[in-house]
Amino acid sequence: MANQSPIIVTVNPGCQPHFSDHLAPLSAVMDIPYVVTNEAFALYVEELYPGLKTIVIPWADFTMDFLFENFDMIIGSEPWERKRFYTTFEPLEEQYNKQFRNVFCPHGFSDKIFWFKEGSKEDILLYYGQNMLDIYEETDLKDCCNTLVRVGNYRYQYYRLNKEKQDQLTQERVFNQFKRQQKTILYAPTWNDAEKNTSMFDSEPILQNLPDNYNLIVKLHPAVKSIEEVSLEKFFNNYTDKGNIIFLKNWQMIYPMLNKVDIYIGDMSSIGYDFLAFNRPMFFLNQWSRDHLTDRNAYLFSCGHIVDPKDYAHIYRIIEEEAPRDHERYTHARKEMFYYTFGEDVPFATIKEEITKAYFSPKKWEYS
Repeated sequence: MANQSPIIVTVNPGCQPHFSDHLAPLSAVMDIPYVVTNEAFALYVEELYPGLKTIVIPWADFTMDFLFENFDMIIGSEPWERKRFYTTFEPLEEQYNKQFRNVFCPHGFSDKIFWFKEGSKEDILLYYGQNMLDIYEETDLKDCCNTLVRVGNYRYQYYRLNKEKQDQLTQERVFNQFKRQQKTILYAPTWNDAEKNTSMFDSEPILQNLPDNYNLIVKLHPAVKSIEEVSLEKFFNNYTDKGNIIFLKNWQMIYPMLNKVDIYIGDMSSIGYDFLAFNRPMFFLNQWSRDHLTDRNAYLFSCGHIVDPKDYAHIYRIIEEEAPRDHERYTHARKEMFYYTFGEDVPFATIKEEITKAYFSPKKWEYS
């Protein structure tokens, strides 16, 4: 292997839809296969992501032995703590006299510090830009990390190259669901994570008070648990006939949806960082009364208007009042935050070269 390039693939054995918007573009720009376990899912993502090539492996055959025999390096978005990964494959490395490496591809950037702690334990870690590095420095996790590879905002780069096709699909499958084409608001709550960051369970005023002259997309996080989904479905059923509200759970392509959206409402979702690219009005539901000036978990809140829980019922009045002056107030902050988070674009050839080079980097077992 010292004299030849490793065989690299991206993997999504659980066919998680929210991972695809990160792994599929990466596969396409690196010209490597995307390995999944469902034929219908493979056909679907190939349609959404131009240039993508998939390999379908039946779930029963997706084993450690299969991975080891066919590939040298896998890129995924499920955390696989490196000590456990090294230990798992150590016997096979000895048996086959080869090295096997794992790359963790984050599924977006958000201010959730607990995710950065998990990422510091990965074998090879992809990162976007300086914001991510600074969080590792501030949390004393930088020395815990093994190999880091900067990829910039490759998803936005990929979208810009395939904009016409992806915009068309998004219009047909998302926006054409509305009875009228008018100003559209995206509400993208995060899931009920370890820090209970979601505003989802307090969001009824956002649906209940939606004016007729707005469309609303509620983008549910795919990690919403089935027990939560049952209760939410009963709640959402009250609004499915309005004609100007749609609910999305498994829609994968984020940037073409954001390109069409006029206003963003969010909490701690990474989609908020993605929306910075479009410099449009942003409203943040401050579920836990965080101070963005002192709380690293609320860093993005400096890029838009903050709405406290007591004002959720009045959010459309707030939008009408604040949106006209949004551009003047927040354009500079959003541009700075976007650059700080993602940095300069990284050429696709460089991304492939640097990830390939990382295969040969030393393994670091230790972390605190």
